[in-house]
Amino acid sequence: MGQKPTLQQVAEACGLSIATVDRVLNHRGGVNPEKERVVMEWARKLKLDRNLDRRPTRILRVAVVTQHPSNPFFERVRQGVLRANQVFSVHNIQLSLHYFDILTPDKTAALIRRMSGQADALLISVNEHPQVKEAVDAAASAIPVLSFVSDISTSDRRAYVGPDNFKTGRVAGDLMGRFLGPEGGDIVIVAGSYQLMDHHARRNGFYELLKERYPACRIIEEIQTQEKIESLATEVAVLLRDNPGIRGIYSVSAGNQGIAKALIMQSCEHEVTFIAHEITPERKALLQRGVIDVIIDQDPEGEILVAMELLAEQFGRWNGTAKGPSTPFHLFFRESV
Repeated sequence: MGQKPTLQQVAEACGLSIATVDRVLNHRGGVNPEKERVVMEWARKLKLDRNLDRRPTRILRVAVVTQHPSNPFFERVRQGVLRANQVFSVHNIQLSLHYFDILTPDKTAALIRRMSGQADALLISVNEHPQVKEAVDAAASAIPVLSFVSDISTSDRRAYVGPDNFKTGRVAGDLMGRFLGPEGGDIVIVAGSYQLMDHHARRNGFYELLKERYPACRIIEEIQTQEKIESLATEVAVLLRDNPGIRGIYSVSAGNQGIAKALIMQSCEHEVTFIAHEITPERKALLQRGVIDVIIDQDPEGEILVAMELLAEQFGRWNGTAKGPSTPFHLFFRESV
């Protein structure tokens, strides 16, 4: 009697876990909207000693610079930005999306410079190019800059939010070695561009692990599509035809539909181990058909929410403890989807 209500009492009144109540009241996201409504309703009824409704008067503008959502993975990024706008509206934070093309680094650099003059912070997933790095460094000297999905080698960005891509590459290498067995075989790596640090780190982790543990596995070809994947199916089909010793393909990025088409064209979709990244509806279907053997997935939606917690904390608009920037990755097999 006479004591202030606690999160536990709110949780009991809602019939929800204290963890769910904590996520709602500290605006961490990831909670069903109806549950959010119930939690806020009971927090007000019980007169929880929190400023539940006050929001900052000034809009904090965050520009998100990333690849176009025509790539299914970056459609997930777009959805994450939409979700973050809902979750962080209570903090009066607004995110806007801006797209770049890895083939035009001068335009990417100009976009970053323009956004750094219009926004209060930048959240970026861009390519590793001298012009782009110079623009990022200039932006980071004026406003907070965070990278996500793919890092950029600049000491001035505040944090990279995402999984350890070198480690995911090592996991892919260990899986490939185990699938191929003691006899090993020839392997092809397909990447978008090694100017993207996530692609480069995955490739290096994969290569290092095979060298350490599976010397009978040989990388005989590396393809960089530059995200132009129209001719990839033909290119891979020719490789498979001319190199019957190919037993594995590791795709670190987009182009999985083309690789799958090539495997089916050469009637070796169940003989060649195919490891890919990022689950999408199309890749899930290929996994279920047994064309792809493993998908190593990250959570871009969650990464954006973590990045926004860090930025909100930076601007004094976060009353909880922001999560660390390192985020997990998950493995999907045919039977787990």
